[in-house]
Amino acid sequence: MMENLKIPEEKIKVIHLASDEKFKPQKTEKEGIIISDTPIPELIEIYYKLGKKGIKHKLVIFSMREYGYENAKEMVKKLGLEKEVIFAGYVSDDELVKLYNTADLYLRLPLVETFGIPPLEAMACGCPVVTTNVGSLPEVVGDAGILKNPDDIDGIVKAVHEVLTNEGLREDMIKRGLERAKMFSWEKTAKETMKVYEEVYNSNS
Repeated sequence: MMENLKIPEEKIKVIHLASDEKFKPQKTEKEGIIISDTPIPELIEIYYKLGKKGIKHKLVIFSMREYGYENAKEMVKKLGLEKEVIFAGYVSDDELVKLYNTADLYLRLPLVETFGIPPLEAMACGCPVVTTNVGSLPEVVGDAGILKNPDDIDGIVKAVHEVLTNEGLREDMIKRGLERAKMFSWEKTAKETMKVYEEVYNSNS
């Protein structure tokens, strides 16, 4: 807005969104899975390299988006990962809460990002997050997750491997993620939005 529309910074108010209250920790057993909603070939490449480093987790890909799926499926077949990679397609919020709670890690690889509610949902459920450093994700995830350049495939592999093999790091990320998620709420969103409306109304009255 500042760069393209030439709107002064003091006239811009950033209001964060939030995750639904149903996204919270559940008492459930981990299932040895990595979850992702980014069905792109780079995800499969990262998973393949993790396998070469000894990671035995299965990869569950959930997404209602169609783009990327076919290319990702082709790579899965090419690398012989059909038994290790599960394409779950669209999942309901209740199923998603279960996935976040049973997964050891949530991996998101966007090249662009608006607010980034899914990483917030994952943190609210106590699921460690590794994602890219694009758009608003650094603002949302903060130091509670690991942020990497989307072009740094080997760096992402190293980060995921570290989280899955370092129990102390994983527990610390879970704790920090839960605390980070508490900073966002729809009540806070509503109050800050109303405050902006009131300021605009009062300035014009």
